[in-house]
Amino acid sequence: IGTSAFSYPITPQPLSTLIEKCEIIVVATIENHEQFLKYYDVELKDTMIILGGEKIAKLHIKEILKGEPENQRYINVSYNSSTICPEPPHYPDKKTVIAFLYKNERGEYRTQGLSYGSRIMDNEEKLSVFRTKIREYIKILSIEDKREKESATLEWLVECAENKYTRWDGARKLAGVGRIHMSEVPLRNKLSEEQRKRLSNTFFSADTIYSAELLLTGYIPEEEYPQLK
Repeated sequence: IGTSAFSYPITPQPLSTLIEKCEIIVVATIENHEQFLKYYDVELKDTMIILGGEKIAKLHIKEILKGEPENQRYINVSYNSSTICPEPPHYPDKKTVIAFLYKNERGEYRTQGLSYGSRIMDNEEKLSVFRTKIREYIKILSIEDKREKESATLEWLVECAENKYTRWDGARKLAGVGRIHMSEVPLRNKLSEEQRKRLSNTFFSADTIYSAELLLTGYIPEEEYPQLK
């Protein structure tokens, strides 16, 4: 009955980290007919899912944003559906995905960052935002001047945080995700007052408050605390 679930933590991987680490980025339509088996547990009085182990999703490529896959029509992506923490990558049948991929030592395509690296695009607006931000960051990575590159990166992250679709990616990276050495200065400490103000304004203008929005509370100036009540 499937394989045993296992768990292990990984560092959250926001958009910039995914772009840096992966070999291939594609916009694709998913073909994945594999279905989870379900059964009713009498004691728990609930429908349970039997986890299924190794699976393969076929990604029909619509656009290549990074890299050069051998087959530019489709890619078969192997993944393990039994992971729990973190979640496995999501490849629901017939959905559009932006997939961040790499090849392992056996030549199999795998998903960078597991669930972080398979971004389902629910609408054209969301797809357009992610496509634009990915292309922008790839250009930023090619900047040779260190100060210019850092400045462009900070502005790119702030712009990500201002957009509802990429808010978590920008805010999480600014919060210090991915620092190799704890002695490194967090990116949020390098923001200008104007950028911090924009992030504060983004929090107050948000329609909903989830984890991404909560990451922005650190940029709210003290004089605006009464607005939080």
